[in-house]
Amino acid sequence: MQTAAVSTKSGTYDAHSLHEQLRASGVPVAELNIAASLDSTNSDALRRAESLPLDRFVISIADTQTAGRGRRGRRWESPPGRSIHLSIGWRSTLPLDYEPTALPVAIGVAVADALFACTGLKLALKWPNDLYLDAGKLGGILLESRVSAHAMTVVAGIGINHLRDASVTEKVDQPVSFLDDHAPGHSRQMLAVETIAACARAIDEFRRNGLMPFRAAWMRYDMLRDRSIRVQDGKQPFDGIARGLSDNGELLVETPEGLRMCHSGEVSVRVAP
Repeated sequence: MQTAAVSTKSGTYDAHSLHEQLRASGVPVAELNIAASLDSTNSDALRRAESLPLDRFVISIADTQTAGRGRRGRRWESPPGRSIHLSIGWRSTLPLDYEPTALPVAIGVAVADALFACTGLKLALKWPNDLYLDAGKLGGILLESRVSAHAMTVVAGIGINHLRDASVTEKVDQPVSFLDDHAPGHSRQMLAVETIAACARAIDEFRRNGLMPFRAAWMRYDMLRDRSIRVQDGKQPFDGIARGLSDNGELLVETPEGLRMCHSGEVSVRVAP
C-alpha cells in the first residue's frame, strides 16, 4: 500500500495510529485529514477526492463542524468532541457505482454492522439514511457527488452521536440517542476506524455486485418494514404500509391504489390506528 498523506490538528484522534489501524484493516487510504474544526467533512472530502487515484480513498474527520449538513441542507448539530463526524471520498468512472437510492442502503448496513461489532448494540435503519437506537435518532448518512468529464467524485458522510450533550437534545425536535449512554467506554477513534473499514468494504462490494449482498442485512435493521407510514416527497403526501426495498433500493409502499416506489423523500412513521 502506498503511503498516505496524513494531517491532523485534532486532540481527539491520533492521526498516525488511526492511519496504521486503517492500513491493518486493508483500507487503501490516499489521504487522511483530521481537524479540530471543519466547515463540513463532506465538503473537505469532496475537495480532496477530486484528484484521487480511482482505487483509493480520502478520509476526512473533524471534532466539530461549523456548517455540517444533513439531507436537504438541514443543519447537523455537532458540538466539539461529542460526536463522530467523518466522510469517505472516492472517484469512479462507472456511473453504476453511485445509485442515489442503492448506495446509501449499503453504507447504512455497513455502519450498523460496524457499530454492532464494536458495541453489541443493534441499530435500526430508517430509509433512506437515518440511524436509530432505542427509538431515538443516533445519526445519519449523507451521500454527495460531483461529475466531471471523465469521472464521478462521491462522498459518504457519516454523523454519529457519541457522548450526551444538552445542546443537541435542546435543538432537535425529535428523540435523540447517544452511543455512550448504551455502550460506555468506547473511544471515538476505535469507532471511527471500524466504521471506515466497514464502509470501505461495502463500497468495494457494491462496486462489484450492486445492492443484492446488502438486502438481507437491511431487512434485519429495517425500522419501517410493515409499519404504517406517511411519505412526504415534495408533492402530495400519501399514507401506506412500508414493504421493504426494491432491487434498486427504492422504498416500497403498499397503498390502496397499489404498490408505489419512492426514489427519495421525507419518510415519517405514522402510528397505526
